[in-house]
Amino acid sequence: MPEPTTTPREDAPPPPAAASPALSPAPWPGSFPLSADYGRDVPESWLREIAPVALALLLVDRSTGRNIRWCTDDYAARGEGFGFADEITADRICGSEPVIRPRVDKRLEEQKARASAKGEVFTPAWVCNAQNNLADQSWFNSKRPIFNAENGRTWKPTDDLTLEGCFDGRKRKPADYITLVRLEAACGEAPYLSSRYDAATGDSIPVSRRIGLLDRKLRVISLKARDRNQWVRSARVALQSLYAFEWQGDNVLLARENLLFATLEAFAARWPDTPGLSLSVVESFASVLSWNVFQMDGIKFVVPLSCHDMAPPPPPPSLSLDDAPPAPVAPLPCPGCKTGDHRLHNGVRPLVADWTKSGFEPRAVPFHELFPAAQPR
Repeated sequence: MPEPTTTPREDAPPPPAAASPALSPAPWPGSFPLSADYGRDVPESWLREIAPVALALLLVDRSTGRNIRWCTDDYAARGEGFGFADEITADRICGSEPVIRPRVDKRLEEQKARASAKGEVFTPAWVCNAQNNLADQSWFNSKRPIFNAENGRTWKPTDDLTLEGCFDGRKRKPADYITLVRLEAACGEAPYLSSRYDAATGDSIPVSRRIGLLDRKLRVISLKARDRNQWVRSARVALQSLYAFEWQGDNVLLARENLLFATLEAFAARWPDTPGLSLSVVESFASVLSWNVFQMDGIKFVVPLSCHDMAPPPPPPSLSLDDAPPAPVAPLPCPGCKTGDHRLHNGVRPLVADWTKSGFEPRAVPFHELFPAAQPR
């Protein structure tokens, strides 16, 4: 699909000014207000008012050229356009009352129904932290605390000097960590990538205590970036290095939003005297997320609902002298759906961006080519 019209690029934010509160108007035309805490549930109506192109990008499905689909019946009672197979559009989710909410803000009955239907159970932040710490200790080849020290179900962030000492300047450089590729499968609201709030309790987590893989990259960037321009460029690279997929469309949007606002909140925490960023910067972040956080059936490895029946082969020539039409032949089902072999599904294979050779512009590749080990044999 055509790229939504974007604001002319301007990586450098305007000169510093007074701090801006959350959910405030744009501090100047063509800007996006900054805050170190936008709150757990950022209203899409506010986002559309401030940055309509960014919201449009967060709703795009790059694999189909359309928008992501609901892929849940949770919203069907709202009427036309909210069915299982319908696309999520800005008009449907922007109104006086929020439509899409984080899981912790949904009714208990709805949480139970989603857990039963799709196994949706979100991981507490302390578990995400422990597992992310194991991944980092493996990469750093160190058992000592790197980003934080665990203490039961809580943790204490390490100081900047300790973190800086973990990079040896040879095999383990900050730039290598920022570009380290990670994938969160069946991501929900992406708690392993960003911990703006505890997905299990809803408790807000300040920037200084966040434990997601993106949060860790942003902390390194804040430690090393010399100025705002370098911070923005490095943050875009960090976003390009992280991937996630999810079945349910509302979760895809929430995951994309969480990564976007985690990035903006980290910038605001590092540069608290800057009230806003240019819209072009926010749109460039949203564009990366529209590629890297995508909707996929994690069992079939296709876009949800894209498998389809196939036309039957033509009947053989009749040798009969009877002029009766041939008996109708039923269409053939998707071979993968029929046999259970994920390699045979005829649905749309998800496209993701390979940023390693393209820099700013994405190079679209099938998911299975970029992550061959993520799929069962």
